[in-house]
Amino acid sequence: MDDFANALRGGYRKSAFFVQYNLIMLFGVVAFSLATASWVPLAVGAALEIAWLVTAPWFPSFRSWTNERRDALPEPIVQPPAAAVASPFASVAPAPMALDGSYKERVKRLGLSLREIRASADEELRRVRSPELSSALLTLPELAAAFERLCALHQRLSRFVAQNSRADLEREVARLTDAFSTEKDLGLRVTLRQALIIAQKRLEQHGKIVALHRASELRLDMIDSAAAHVRSSALAVVSPDDFAGEIRGLMTHVTTVSALEHDSAEAPSSKRSSMGPAAVVARDG
Repeated sequence: MDDFANALRGGYRKSAFFVQYNLIMLFGVVAFSLATASWVPLAVGAALEIAWLVTAPWFPSFRSWTNERRDALPEPIVQPPAAAVASPFASVAPAPMALDGSYKERVKRLGLSLREIRASADEELRRVRSPELSSALLTLPELAAAFERLCALHQRLSRFVAQNSRADLEREVARLTDAFSTEKDLGLRVTLRQALIIAQKRLEQHGKIVALHRASELRLDMIDSAAAHVRSSALAVVSPDDFAGEIRGLMTHVTTVSALEHDSAEAPSSKRSSMGPAAVVARDG
């Protein structure tokens, strides 16, 4: 009973099919059948193949040999779920989190600038009635919220960049490339090829995350500078409507922050990463 259960478990028939010599036999049967224009070699080969697949898993020696091959496979030997490969940004996707000290200071500094802008606008409104300026002031809380979200995004990206080395990924790609080029066993070559595809995707996606990290850092600096400019321009404002235009100019950054958040929530797309591993293996031979 134990032998019967073991023979049906563990994917031994699949392993028996992918044995190098079995594949060579199948290829030889097909080639011989085509060369002789006869179906007899195919019939004989099919009978032998069925007999092999049925009987091989029953032999303890074959099961032991198969288990030893599995234990010897290089890491990683299991392809992660498609969602995990397609969405490496899951670790840096926007989510509520506590800001570190430096980001708290940036949020506090921007809040101070916005309060001074509001105070200058309120003083102007006490002298001159301006619906345009009153409406522009209503956009300041949205800017403050977008800046805080951008700080959280940049903090997550900074942690990812600090914890993931491009050099390590490049070494992994090089190691798998060398192993694939020297491996002779067909089953191991398939596994190594899949691992290499995953490592190449990780390397490509790491570059996109680093670029997003730099873009978010630049946008933080731009919002800081723009708010400081509007605060200082309030001292030399020509009219309330001009002041309102300066304030509304800050809102262009909110759209950019939303775009950065969208980019961080989506997987990097490229012609290669949009293809499944099977398709890439078939294309690359």
